[in-house]
Amino acid sequence: GGMPSGVQKITLIPNPLDAYWRGYSLRKGNIAYIVVGHGANDNKNELIRHELLHLFANEFALPSKLIARHSPKQRKRLSRDGYQTARIMAKEYAVRGLELLYESMVLKKNTKQAVRREEKSFPYIKDAVQILAKQIKTGQSR
Repeated sequence: GGMPSGVQKITLIPNPLDAYWRGYSLRKGNIAYIVVGHGANDNKNELIRHELLHLFANEFALPSKLIARHSPKQRKRLSRDGYQTARIMAKEYAVRGLELLYESMVLKKNTKQAVRREEKSFPYIKDAVQILAKQIKTGQSR
């Protein structure tokens, strides 16, 4: 499909005063805003794509048991990186899983290295990708 549910317009806002490789996505009514710091044009606009995918992540549901499998040490590390709650962790898993699916299915890239890189912080990313791929294939997202 096209736009995320309830979004009619997406506005991109560059913020050169923000930290390198930082981005945010937020919604106000039917308008979504993507705010990106410098570095957004590095790596083929991955930062912009990542923030756009945050808008789509709400369309997918990852089971809470995926997050519950994390050890206290893994949870602490993710919390230090800004993913304090199970809901935030699940959303980031969805975004990163969707990125991997986009790279493999649309860009036809080999994602083995990217998966290994993601597994360092998100150890169950392969499971998330499988769940997301099934939801996309069957059209059973939220």
